[in-house]
Amino acid sequence: MTEPASKPPSWTVSANAHRAVRRALDYVAQMTAAGRWLEINPDAMAAAAGYGRGHFNDLFRGVTGISPGRYLQGLRFEEARQLLRSTDLTQRAICRRIGYQSPNKFGERFRQLYGVAAGRYRKGAEPRAELLGRQVRNCLRHQRGAAA
Repeated sequence: MTEPASKPPSWTVSANAHRAVRRALDYVAQMTAAGRWLEINPDAMAAAAGYGRGHFNDLFRGVTGISPGRYLQGLRFEEARQLLRSTDLTQRAICRRIGYQSPNKFGERFRQLYGVAAGRYRKGAEPRAELLGRQVRNCLRHQRGAAA
């Protein structure tokens, strides 16, 4: 099931919402730096922000323009893209490293998101779909800007 087209972030969202999202993004950054991808999920992000999941989803979407789940999916696949191009890790190892359970589902989802198979991407094929990557990079820019 595809998510409806995201709306651009609203810059009129409260300062408290921005701080909550920053806390969640900081938590995600700490967990990914520690290689603890399996522990990261929207519920954990909401807890790190100090909100229930439903309310946090609304805050996150209001600040970033995408849902926490979509952000995490994009973050995982952006990491996979980098690993495919910069390491000799197998696709199975990359799949495990980013917290994706099934190598087959990983391959299917990679192809859906980027319009090219992971193996072909590793060999130099360029992705044909960049929307999700742009959305994730926008969230990362928000995190860096909020921390400054």
